[in-house]
Amino acid sequence: PAMAKRLSAAGFVRLGQLAALDAKAALTRFGAEGPALMARARGEDDRPVNPARETKSISAETTFDADISALAALEGPLWLLCEKLARRLKDKGFAAGGVVLKLKSADFALRTRSQRLAEPSLLPEVIFAAARPLLQREADGTAFRLIGIGAQPLASADQADRGDLADPEAPRRAARWKAMEALRAKFGEDAVVAGLGFAPKPNNAEAEKPDAEAQPGSGRKP
Repeated sequence: PAMAKRLSAAGFVRLGQLAALDAKAALTRFGAEGPALMARARGEDDRPVNPARETKSISAETTFDADISALAALEGPLWLLCEKLARRLKDKGFAAGGVVLKLKSADFALRTRSQRLAEPSLLPEVIFAAARPLLQREADGTAFRLIGIGAQPLASADQADRGDLADPEAPRRAARWKAMEALRAKFGEDAVVAGLGFAPKPNNAEAEKPDAEAQPGSGRKP
């Protein structure tokens, strides 16, 4: 880079040499960029820090104590994860623009499959309806130890489940889900159980992922 060449030509080959300059000397030698170079050489940076990393995806996953290969046994956990994901999306003000299915087999091989949604959604039934065919295609007898579902890309929650001529019932389903969640908040998680939530829950350790980089939690790990 041009600045590196200028520094080398001026005899500055170590950070300590820059750090030893004062602001006036740095300005004289390197112009307007000099004081900033001096400050960074000292580890000083007055640029504002934004601790909030841009969220690109939100997901939830679970690790089984015993590997599961049967489709029917995988669908129940997938539904529960879709409900968990829907809550997390709502809490963060996002909606799913697409879904990503994650599966990890007993030999640690990772599979990810994705599907875009026709419109952004916050509803677990919409997320599940998109993810279920992906799971059906992957349930080929392979024993899986982990299953996860993610939302990617993300959209604003106010764009979710508006409905159109192709799906005029979307707003009604959204209102129903909101009412169910209100009952659960008041009377407990098991106050209302929908769909595959009635299926027996396998013994597993759940790992919640607030963003794309979060790792599986407790339970058997690779």
